[in-house]
Amino acid sequence: MKIEQTNAENMPTYEQQKQFFDNVIKQLKDLYQLIKETSYVKRSAQILSIIIDDIKQPKKVLVLSSDSERQATFINNQLQRPLMPLLLEKGAVVSVSIIRAGLEERLDAHFLDGQVASFDLRHLALFTSMASEGAHLLQEALDYVDVFLNEPLLEHVSLIDVPAMSKEHALFIPPSVLRRADDIYWLLEEIDMTPSEKRLLKRLSKMGFQPLAISKEPLTIEESPFRAVIAESDTAKIQETLLENEQYNKIRIVKLADRLLQWLERFYTEISNLLQRDPYLEARQQLEHEITQLEQVPSHDSEEFDALKQRAGRVVTQYMNAQTLYQVVQFIKHQSFIKEHILLEFVTVSNDYLEAVHYYRRVQQQYNEVKVELETLERKSRSKLMLNLFTKEHNERLQRIRAELPVIRAQMLDAYKRTKRYEEAVIEALPLIAQRLQEVVNAELASLSERVEAINYAVPSGPTKRFKAIHRLKRFDGLCEAQALLNQFLPTIVPMTKQHLDAKQQLRLQASIANIASLPLDYVKVIDEALQLPEIVATDYTLSQTVVDALPLTIESLQLTVEKPVI
Repeated sequence: MKIEQTNAENMPTYEQQKQFFDNVIKQLKDLYQLIKETSYVKRSAQILSIIIDDIKQPKKVLVLSSDSERQATFINNQLQRPLMPLLLEKGAVVSVSIIRAGLEERLDAHFLDGQVASFDLRHLALFTSMASEGAHLLQEALDYVDVFLNEPLLEHVSLIDVPAMSKEHALFIPPSVLRRADDIYWLLEEIDMTPSEKRLLKRLSKMGFQPLAISKEPLTIEESPFRAVIAESDTAKIQETLLENEQYNKIRIVKLADRLLQWLERFYTEISNLLQRDPYLEARQQLEHEITQLEQVPSHDSEEFDALKQRAGRVVTQYMNAQTLYQVVQFIKHQSFIKEHILLEFVTVSNDYLEAVHYYRRVQQQYNEVKVELETLERKSRSKLMLNLFTKEHNERLQRIRAELPVIRAQMLDAYKRTKRYEEAVIEALPLIAQRLQEVVNAELASLSERVEAINYAVPSGPTKRFKAIHRLKRFDGLCEAQALLNQFLPTIVPMTKQHLDAKQQLRLQASIANIASLPLDYVKVIDEALQLPEIVATDYTLSQTVVDALPLTIESLQLTVEKPVI
């Protein structure tokens, strides 16, 4: 079979494909630069960066095993250096490491919040093993680690090291790791697979993986698939290897395209949600409201008036809702403007009264419960039918209660008398307190009203509501430019992608093109219209209520009467 026979007449040439993919990479890089500074889509920017990096990198081989030591030994043999013992030390590997080519040997730790930090290679154990509590705290926020080594093998293939599949429990390998892998090298521990391994194999099959090797014996990953066959000068084998490599490239392109489609769908959903909530929604509605109302809306921020209005409203509402003695006391206690001695003294007396009432109720309940029990035991002790059931313990209990009841009765009477003294003091103060409290509240409302009047004649300073809204919307400029780039770029890749995407993927691409184009990131015209409006200053700030009536602080309304105890 000849290589030429595998290519259809309309198949793009190698140079055309290379130029196409170089352009895709460039556009994705430009897209990443536009969105990476936008805090609202940090995770999407991070995922896009990973996709771009994977497109540029050679094949990635995921190494799996249920034995972490065997897995480490295999990787060390490929690298011909003792790297993994440094990773393992005495703990198990707990994070994902991508071992790749690099002139400067180091590690880059990628965290879930998008931060990337570089470290010397000797610090690998901090990120990949459970050697210390500090390492565990680092790993909680870790996404994965890039390990850069100056090794010839890694120029042709990268290795992905994941936690070993423990026999004791099934380990979940994140889908993001599986999507990054081009091939899998599986080191079997035994002839029969464990349930965990069988589930993973089934999952890999659904994802379209055909493992590079499933072996009990660790073999060697070659640097180049062509090295051995070229050395043998076997034309048939060379053609067969070329076909396999071409097939691999097609599969890799399809996988990368699928990841890009997933990213486009994620990006669209994320932006759609952003446009339906604050700060975008609030800022846009503020500008649109000013545009529609024109001269009726003040453009200068009335934050000071809003604060005064809210304070006045709270004072009036809390004052009018003070219907019980406890509520009146709480109102006086929590208003910083109330400093009069007579009102503060009333709070002290009222608190003493409320505590006395609480204690009296508790002793009264105890007295009633003991009294009922005493009456029950006395009836039983006099009943001929119950005489045989009335034990020595019952008799001892009866004697104790007879002795306790007078003591509790005396406590209850004393509590009642003390409560009545406090009650009389509270009742005597009520008329003066009601009048003085009304005067203090009205004085505070008058003071707030004067401050509001002063705003009407003050020269506005500081940023306007319009300026703040525009500033908030400008934070979305990177996303707006990203949308424009995608609207221009995505339609151009449709013809070339038909060679690599199936019908379902092509439909997803068309849907993404339409969805991203439909995103209403058209706030620029709203900003332009708002900037044309004149700056208007409001001069009619007023409070809705500046006077309150005296509270009806009476014995009945405050429910102050404490009933006499029934003895």
